[in-house]
Amino acid sequence: MANASLTISFNTTTSDSSNQFIDLELDDDKNEEENGTTSGFKFGSTVYFRMRTDCSNVSFYSTGNSVQSGGSGSAEVKETITFTEPISQKDNTASLSKLVSSGFSAESPLGGDAGSITVDIENDPKTAKASKAGVAVYAVTYMSNYTSHSIVGPSEPAGWDPEGDAFPIVIVAVGV
Repeated sequence: MANASLTISFNTTTSDSSNQFIDLELDDDKNEEENGTTSGFKFGSTVYFRMRTDCSNVSFYSTGNSVQSGGSGSAEVKETITFTEPISQKDNTASLSKLVSSGFSAESPLGGDAGSITVDIENDPKTAKASKAGVAVYAVTYMSNYTSHSIVGPSEPAGWDPEGDAFPIVIVAVGV
């Protein structure tokens, strides 16, 4: 087997893109544990990824082998969010990078002030809302649930140049 590598790229789409969310990311912890790396996977290796979604059903399509499901979990997310509405408290919201499932907390502002920060986990788990108008930056922490998935990379294709770019695999998740 040549010393070439695989690259995994993700694309997502939903039937109602304005109200639904799908996020795919490599599972660095599992890939490090199983493969000894978080990138540059070898041909034939199993690559693990996480999905967060509020869609009721998601189908996977791939240029590689079929995608397998493998349980669920929850991970802590830490990020910085900004509020940019100095006039109307009603519209002072910030998008989060993941869906909040529990434990949302916002540190005192790192700059500016927009009051207390909350998330409506049941109705809008990806949006933080400020209690007052203001331009501000906050550090937030929360738990986000995910489902685990994997795909086995293909055997090295005939004629593939291991000295060239990494072999691409595309995974598309379609949610309804």
